[in-house]
Amino acid sequence: MFAASYILEQPPRARNPMSQAHSIVMEKIRKDYAGRRVLDGLDLRVGKGETVFIKGENGSGKTSVLKIAAALSRPAAGRAQVAGFDTVSSPEQVRRRVGFVSHEDCLYEGLSAFENLRFFCELQSIGNAAFRAEELIEIFEIPFSRRQGCGSLSAGMKKRISIARAVSHNPEVLLLDEPFSGLDRRGSEILSQEFERLKNSGAAALVSTHGNFEGSDIADWTVVITSGRADRSGSVL
Repeated sequence: MFAASYILEQPPRARNPMSQAHSIVMEKIRKDYAGRRVLDGLDLRVGKGETVFIKGENGSGKTSVLKIAAALSRPAAGRAQVAGFDTVSSPEQVRRRVGFVSHEDCLYEGLSAFENLRFFCELQSIGNAAFRAEELIEIFEIPFSRRQGCGSLSAGMKKRISIARAVSHNPEVLLLDEPFSGLDRRGSEILSQEFERLKNSGAAALVSTHGNFEGSDIADWTVVITSGRADRSGSVL
């Protein structure tokens, strides 16, 4: 476990009592894109400490679910609460408590891995951002260089840095969009270890996948999105 100084202080604001049992609550979520219904009354609950994988075809709405949970997209109808806060009325409270990795690496390619991670740690108000950045570089086995820009790194190494950025503040909820895509075997092992660490701390994880996937042994259960709704499976696929 990392030192408590890396965890953001919780603001003196009451959370929804439902958050005592669930880190993610989605009820009757509807989302439309370009006149097409992507999510149609989706219900989903993820308990504290649970790791849940989402499966579905391209365009099934997996990424939409993650963006709504990250308070980066608003549902057309329904409600979503993450870490006890409503994603529409309290988006900043949600964003402080989630770690999100999308298909894009969202890194500054002219900056080194260390500079990128230090910058993001500073944005999260993490004490001693430089030390935390170096710690993440060691954990994720990222080549340390204060000069080499991320633009010259492989796609797999960029993915490691993106995931390191997402867990830098020890989030209560981790949201990952096909995180094993592009990772080599060692990168996948490191990611699985991070899932276990966060799980042991009580954090929840929601992870999307397109088809057969690595890391299935760490999922508590899976959900398959079909016709805009979530069907829970008792075991991973």
